Amino acid sequence: MLGLVGGVLAIAGSGASSQGPKVVGGHSAAGSATPATPATSYGSPGASTASEGAGTTVHIKLYNADNHTVGVAMPVIAIFSHKITNARPFVQATRVTVNGKPYQAAWYFERSAAGLGAMEAHLRPEYYWPPHSKIHVSLDTQGKAAGRGLTYDDSLTLDFTTGAYQSYSGGVYTFASGGTFTISGAVVAAGINSVTNLLTGTFTITELAFGPGNTVTRLAATFTQNCEGGSPALRGRVVVAAEPWR
Repeated sequence: MLGLVGGVLAIAGSGASSQGPKVVGGHSAAGSATPATPATSYGSPGASTASEGAGTTVHIKLYNADNHTVGVAMPVIAIFSHKITNARPFVQATRVTVNGKPYQAAWYFERSAAGLGAMEAHLRPEYYWPPHSKIHVSLDTQGKAAGRGLTYDDSLTLDFTTGAYQSYSGGVYTFASGGTFTISGAVVAAGINSVTNLLTGTFTITELAFGPGNTVTRLAATFTQNCEGGSPALRGRVVVAAEPWR
């Protein structure tokens, strides 16, 4: 699956090409012994109230596969079975470590455009995950409120590693599962999440312009992707314009 995630060009495996994106449940969290940095949130619904609690249960699944290598631009994606109305307990229950050390990351809540659940949340650091690192995410959510009359029924953990971090300019590039491509020193990245066993393809940067601070003001690229060596290939074009009216 290729998409723009928070201004980042991300390519993620999604199972067989004839099926929709795959939702993968994380491990049951049996108590995280490693202290970690709590997450923050953006676009989060609601505020805490004392009267919130049991009623309807909310189940969480993770799009990400456990113990896989992903690109540095790949977020952790949580899928909710019901729309939550208070994100604060969920955010406070999140802990993140990178190579065993606490790490700051933030959740962004949004409607599930792919229809994977009632809503979803994306967890990522301010920039990208550090390359060649081991990331652990713990969601100690079971029994906590998700809003008035809503309670989480599960806790999850996720472990994954990040791949290389490389710089590229215009041209044609090939990729395979676990690769990461960064344009102009990590301004735009194409991260590959190896949910599938084998994800291969090419992308061609046809237009690339920079603004102040070496930021990308315009990017145009075409791509071809094969999942599990199957055919036909997924083909498409992505355009990023910081000032689309020009």
